[in-house]
Amino acid sequence: TTTFNVVLKAIRHSSHPVMHLKAEQVLDCMKKSGVKPNIITYNTFMGACARTEGNEQTRRRAFSLVLAAFAELQANGLRPDVYTWPAIWQACQCHLDIEADLPKINSLFDLTVKFGAFNELLFN
Repeated sequence: TTTFNVVLKAIRHSSHPVMHLKAEQVLDCMKKSGVKPNIITYNTFMGACARTEGNEQTRRRAFSLVLAAFAELQANGLRPDVYTWPAIWQACQCHLDIEADLPKINSLFDLTVKFGAFNELLFN
């Protein structure tokens, strides 16, 4: 797991124009190899997706990968931690339009509160 996490971190810090696709390839390879992602894997993956630049279609794809990773980590019995929420909200900031995507943003805010992470966002 550590090796894959290091590769994901390198992607997250790269200037690759579609780092979300590179990160997705690494995550898929990891799972196909039988290596189970941990919370660090998902957080790093979501961070790479959040930093993706490009046109609206590229940014929306990156955001959809963040939401899919969040759902998957929960399905795998992992609990979001203090690094998960900032990655999700960074993706919101970079990829969503405040007016057009307000329902999505409100849903994520409700989830943040539900998981008791509101104070972590404000004070970390």
